[in-house]
Amino acid sequence: AEIRTRAAPLGDRVRFLGFVTGLEKISLLQAADLFVLPSHQENFGYALFEALAAGTVVITSRDVDTWPEVVESGGGIAITRDATCLADTIESVLSDPSRRAEMEVAGRAWVLKNLHPNAVVARYEALYHSVMSERP
Repeated sequence: AEIRTRAAPLGDRVRFLGFVTGLEKISLLQAADLFVLPSHQENFGYALFEALAAGTVVITSRDVDTWPEVVESGGGIAITRDATCLADTIESVLSDPSRRAEMEVAGRAWVLKNLHPNAVVARYEALYHSVMSERP
């Protein structure tokens, strides 16, 4: 309730949607200006990669285990979990549309290249072949 009260002055710029799935989730991610997850901890952080795949710039904290991949993708930024740093980063990305557009394209391309099922299967196959070739 407190967060809704604090967000009220922002009007329709902030919406609390609850749990969404499927095409509705993809549509919302594609329509978002940013995906922000300044979490204390996330193991894989699947939602980060869903946002990148949707072509949405990601801002996350360095407390999320997959922050290096988010940064490597070119579509995201990892920050220290600090309110001022978060606000400054959001403002920086939103105030530079050309940078944001480049990040959107880069993040989506990275996900399609590195997390596409065929790419994941190929890496597993290479790992299995490597392990099998080392067996006596």
